[in-house]
Amino acid sequence: MAIFTKSVFYSILFIISGIISSSAQPFTFSGQVTNSRSKLPVAYATLYFSHSQSGTTADSSGRFKIFSNYRNDTLIVSSVGYVKLITMTNSQNRELNISLEPSDYELSEVKIVAGKNPADFLFKKIVEHKKENSKRALESYSYEAYNKLQFDMIDVSEKFQNKKILRPFSFVFEG
Repeated sequence: MAIFTKSVFYSILFIISGIISSSAQPFTFSGQVTNSRSKLPVAYATLYFSHSQSGTTADSSGRFKIFSNYRNDTLIVSSVGYVKLITMTNSQNRELNISLEPSDYELSEVKIVAGKNPADFLFKKIVEHKKENSKRALESYSYEAYNKLQFDMIDVSEKFQNKKILRPFSFVFEG
């Protein structure tokens, strides 16, 4: 009888753990973010879920894929120049087509007035002290120079690689 109760106990425990682990599976949502007026894709829009704290960025064509641990979660979508969108998702509708409304910002007037260039004072001082700061006026003067040259050779023939002059550079053709 003790064996029967142990097997029933383990069976129930196995079923419960299966239910719990299946409910913890992340839900995948995908779709595209578009401009509500022009219907063009919104590139690199930011999307994130407020509860599961997961997020992503849409690609250059507005396509995205995002994961949530919750069946129902709040999705927040934003992009520069658009009104932030906050919407609820559910596990039944996993293909999301999101339209963002362009935001119309009007900047206040900017006046540019010609005047004295503040750098003129600095330039005058540099010119005045040119002889004092010349390297010829210094007792000693030194510097370090560094040059780097990089080039790639692609699709080089075997005959060219085996030339006598290139043998010390055989490492270039490896790989």
